[in-house]
Amino acid sequence: DAEISYFFKREKGLLAIFLHENGEAGATLKEKAISPAFSEIAEKEDERLLESLKRNSDFSFAELAAGAPQLTSQILSDGKLSLVLAIPFLQDEKTALTLIAVMDHEIINAIFVQSEFAVNYLVDSLGQLLAHPDPNLILNRQNLSGLPIIKQLFAGKLGNKEISYVDPRTNDTKLAAFYAVGFGRLGVISEVPEKKAFESAYRVRYRATLTGLGVLFLAF
Repeated sequence: DAEISYFFKREKGLLAIFLHENGEAGATLKEKAISPAFSEIAEKEDERLLESLKRNSDFSFAELAAGAPQLTSQILSDGKLSLVLAIPFLQDEKTALTLIAVMDHEIINAIFVQSEFAVNYLVDSLGQLLAHPDPNLILNRQNLSGLPIIKQLFAGKLGNKEISYVDPRTNDTKLAAFYAVGFGRLGVISEVPEKKAFESAYRVRYRATLTGLGVLFLAF
């Protein structure tokens, strides 16, 4: 279809969109749009994707049903890393429809490129890495919930600010800034070894804020 081809050509990085209707019997696929880049594996991918999401501890169908958007990384059947965004549409305080968008992970990971000054990454409320300069950490489902910076971020006690903490994995002291994105309970972290932070602590916070805004803009 020419219109679908034009849409996916314009929305680069978007692989597929699935629209499900939710009823007592479960979710039923109503509509789908597939990009040419995704067409080779799309035949069974919707069914496989739902089953994979059910096994994904970072994706909550219960929260989705209650109206909370979900965002997680997912490995597709061709082995490529993707980002899956699920948006609920409510009717009578229940999720009547669910839109699931499958995106090339690179469209978000490109925001978190390694800089000479700081390491920037995106986590969900469980501490699961969603974007990082090292994609292998995402593929290995690295969880950072034990880091003090992650605990502070989702405790919501300090707002968006810089803190100093000791990374228990390396015993290095780091200066980090965190920014709560405000969508899907996500958080952006920007951190630098304390010995490098004398360049300017404000640069760390500035980078985290800009990255957070970029993710929020991308999500909408």
